[in-house]
Amino acid sequence: MFLCAFFVILFIYSSLQLDDSRIDSNTVGIAIARENETLVARQHDDSVLNTQVERMFETIQKMHNLLTNMDIQFSSKMEALSRRVDALEANQGSLRRSLIAEWTQISDQKFAKLISVNANWTEANTICSTFFATLAITKSPQENQALTALISQSSDQVFWIGSRVQLQIDVPSDRFHSFSNDRHEGGCAAVTREGVWKTRLCNERHPFVCQKTK
Repeated sequence: MFLCAFFVILFIYSSLQLDDSRIDSNTVGIAIARENETLVARQHDDSVLNTQVERMFETIQKMHNLLTNMDIQFSSKMEALSRRVDALEANQGSLRRSLIAEWTQISDQKFAKLISVNANWTEANTICSTFFATLAITKSPQENQALTALISQSSDQVFWIGSRVQLQIDVPSDRFHSFSNDRHEGGCAAVTREGVWKTRLCNERHPFVCQKTK
């Protein structure tokens, strides 16, 4: 009887130990599974981060390539533009020399051209501008003499030059002029075949003299 009770107690104890072992095994298994899930999640996050970093570097590389291409294209266009500007300046210089060759030199740096077209003073000034010139203004007796020699070849008597007179005033003594004493109180300046300056109504129509520098 006693022996039977002993075996019953031993059986019950062994069963309890086995259950505890199973519980511990289950707990460890669950912990390992959770750790594996965490590890997999971390690996997934690292993979996503690596992908994002790679895409970022790809974008940076594309931007770098784009900027490099733009710089090359810009440099090429600037070189082409520079060559065109040089060509235009060379053509302009040739044109200026060609035009000046048709003009009469009245001083070291000044050239004049008689335009035998009747125009008012404003029209005359506009026509001169098409030659990249202005109406003539002489600033010394020598220039005035050279201008007189040029216009004396014409049969006309009066020629527009580049001055306008607003009021009857005394011209400063240090400034060259060849106005006659009978000039009007206002108007536009003209010069006679004799080299005398006069004022005329600006709407009168006369030939004129343009001037330009080298």
